[in-house]
Amino acid sequence: MIYIRNAFTKYSQSKKSLIDFVEFSCYTYKETYKLDALLRFIVIDMPKNEVRIYNSKAVIYQNDYDVWQFRIWLADEDKYFRQSLRTKDKAKAIADAEEMYEDIKYMKRRGKKIYSISIKQAVAMYIEDKAKYVGIDGANGIVEGRLGTIKALLRVRT
Repeated sequence: MIYIRNAFTKYSQSKKSLIDFVEFSCYTYKETYKLDALLRFIVIDMPKNEVRIYNSKAVIYQNDYDVWQFRIWLADEDKYFRQSLRTKDKAKAIADAEEMYEDIKYMKRRGKKIYSISIKQAVAMYIEDKAKYVGIDGANGIVEGRLGTIKALLRVRT
């Protein structure tokens, strides 16, 4: 933690851009990656006029152009959902954000996903499904060698 505090102090006193500062002040790739991510969060991604709604379950904030944005953490998808509220009026933004929060909550209760699955997940599901057909006689069955070929070809593409 002391390292990070010292690095942030050095960055704020330097006249360099964030990328130049990180490149010249870190010695290993891992150190560079951690410091770059942290400083980007602190310096660039800090929203202004942040307002928490529904007991901090969702947040609205203003971007650089004073337009209100909505953000909520989707724990089951391990991602943030962000969307512009397309207004500069705070009261309208809060009302729109509460409505959007309710819509997302309703979709989650119904089992809907906000984001689609990744290519890797789709490939894994396809291979798992094809593995069920190994050794089955008839038109739907495949041999184990064919399953190996499918795995090899899909591994190259993902």
